Amino acid sequence: MFQFLLLDHNVLFSTCLAIVAGLAAFEVASMIIGMSLVNILDDFFHIDLNHDVTPTSTSFAEWTNISKVPAIIWLAILLTGFGLAGLTINFLLFKMNGLSITPYIIAPIAFIASIPFTRTVSAIVGRIMPKDESSAVCTTTFAGKIARITIGKATQSMPAEAMVTDEYGQNHYILVKPEKDIELPQDTEVVLFTEENGVWLCDEFSSSNQSSI
Repeated sequence: MFQFLLLDHNVLFSTCLAIVAGLAAFEVASMIIGMSLVNILDDFFHIDLNHDVTPTSTSFAEWTNISKVPAIIWLAILLTGFGLAGLTINFLLFKMNGLSITPYIIAPIAFIASIPFTRTVSAIVGRIMPKDESSAVCTTTFAGKIARITIGKATQSMPAEAMVTDEYGQNHYILVKPEKDIELPQDTEVVLFTEENGVWLCDEFSSSNQSSI
C-alpha cells in the first residue's frame, strides 16, 4: 500500500494527504506550547465574503461552506477530498485495466469530486464545532478590550493564545504577551494595548487599569 502511494502518478494526491497530516500534527504541537494553529490562522486569513471577493467566488465559497468552519479546517477538508479522490480513481483504474494515467488528467476530475465532499464534510464539522468563530472585523478595534488567556502561559519570550470578544459578540483568538517582564498564566484576564507583528502587548487586568479602558 505504501508503495502505491509513492508511485509517480499518485505523488500529487499523497502529498495533499501528507500536508493534512502535517497540519494536524502541528496543531497538536502548537496547543502543547500554548496556542492553537486553527484559531490563530482563522483570524489571520479570515475572508470578508461581502467585500473582499467577487460574486462568483462568493457563491463558490458559500456553496462549499467555507464560512461555517475555520479557514484552515476548510482547506484541510478540501485537500483530503482531493487526495482521496485522486488515489481512489487511480486505484480503480489500475485494478480494472492495469492503467496508470498522468495526474494532469486525473487532477481536474479529482478536484471536481472533492467539491461536494468539501461541502458535505464542512457542513457536518460546522454543526459540531462551537459557534465562536471569528467575524471579519478590523483587529485594531481590539485595543483597550479585555481578553482572557485560554491556552498556555504568556511571557515576553513566549506568547500565549487569548480570546477577545468584538463589538458583535463574536470571539476571536489572538496571541498575547505581557508588556512588562511578568508571567500571565492561563485564565488570566488582560488588557490589550497594541499589536506588533501579529502579537498583542497586554497587561493583567485589574481595577487600577479599568479606568483607562
